[in-house]
Amino acid sequence: MSTAVAETIDLTVSDVSGQKRVKASDVPRDASVAEMVQELLAAMGLGRNDDQGRPLNYRARLDREARHLNGDERVGEALQPGDEVTLHPSADAGCCG
Repeated sequence: MSTAVAETIDLTVSDVSGQKRVKASDVPRDASVAEMVQELLAAMGLGRNDDQGRPLNYRARLDREARHLNGDERVGEALQPGDEVTLHPSADAGCCG
């Protein structure tokens, strides 16, 4: 194996519905989970807004541990090769009006 392979990780990623599922290869281990999620959103073609135009924030859920990952966690510390991650959207809560 080359050094470049050791610096990345391969994952399986799906949307919350399970209809979109991709193999994410060469995810940098030193990337934050938040950076990884942003790259995956683009790769999977997931919407940035809900059907009413409100912005969506996505969180990554690590299926192996049944927990949501913190955006500040590093990919190489939180994930293992072959892990499955599910992207969960949430609409930003609006303020009182």
